[in-house]
Amino acid sequence: MKRFLSGLWILLCVVCVAQTVVAGGAQRRAKIAFDDGTELFEQQKFSEAAARFREAYEIRPNWKLLYNIGQCEAAARRYGVALELFESYMAAGGDNIDLERTKELIEEMERLRNLVGFLDFQDLPMGASVTIDGLERGKSPLPGPLAVAAGVDHDVRIVKDEEVNYERALRVHSGQTLIVSLKGDAPEESESASMTTSGAANAAEETSEQRPETDAGPAASDTGESRPVPSISERPSTNISVLKYPTRQPIKAVGWVFFSIGASALITGAATGIMAWSKKKELDPDCVGGCPDELSDDKKTMENLGLATDVLLSVGGGVMATGLVMLIVGRIREKRSGIAVVPSLGNGMAGLLTTGTF
Repeated sequence: MKRFLSGLWILLCVVCVAQTVVAGGAQRRAKIAFDDGTELFEQQKFSEAAARFREAYEIRPNWKLLYNIGQCEAAARRYGVALELFESYMAAGGDNIDLERTKELIEEMERLRNLVGFLDFQDLPMGASVTIDGLERGKSPLPGPLAVAAGVDHDVRIVKDEEVNYERALRVHSGQTLIVSLKGDAPEESESASMTTSGAANAAEETSEQRPETDAGPAASDTGESRPVPSISERPSTNISVLKYPTRQPIKAVGWVFFSIGASALITGAATGIMAWSKKKELDPDCVGGCPDELSDDKKTMENLGLATDVLLSVGGGVMATGLVMLIVGRIREKRSGIAVVPSLGNGMAGLLTTGTF
């Protein structure tokens, strides 16, 4: 029984440490994707940068990454996607976004609204995937019309169960909503609104004159002159790194795992101890001078509970203490370097092997 519990405890430790290693691997992969995205943005490869940032977001979702992806999409002139990303960023960030950036984003989103139209998909089969320009924008039922850059053709595909239900190039004007309705075998489109205001068209024309037709990338950094704040897509590439992946010390993560396992073992040991004590109190009146044969099974159960209690309390205490030491060392490592801590496991014991300089 003692060997079984010791083996079970070691197995639990191995599983928990393995999970920590897997989480650390995901963090590294997300960091690599993020760094690749930053480098691609600096090289003015905006679509590729957006793809790498999306990959980082899928591995480790963080609302701050929506801002990075939105910057790339705006620079790639996919204004509809950029507008949705900035709106999602504002909704997710809330009060965590500083006032200066909030004001800036509001102005940028207002500018983007003058550069987009909308595709309103209706009568889609449930679960159908809507892809625009090679990017999946959602599955039906969609929350609402999808924003797309105005004045250019967009490749629209609707796929359900790997079957293409709709495939066509569509174009909308600024402020226009185009209804795409799938009814029976004959998809139909109808315009629900034309240009909302002449001001929107003027804004779009003015922006197109100011911005090059090709991806020119971010403008040069500010020289300190008094001028309006540049739009997000025109900013220097240094402004893109708004998300810093945490460099949490692995020793602290493992320390929390050991501390939690130790605490669980102590709680379980206390429970088995209470059960053993209760069983002993039950048997004492009939076991004065020795227990009769009919109570031998109960006596054996009491002894096993007592043994389990001893193992759980001793092992749990050691593991919990190990975790506590690892947390303390991890805290020290945040301030100093050169410390290496390796957990050491033994039969019913746990400890640390520490090397380096303090």
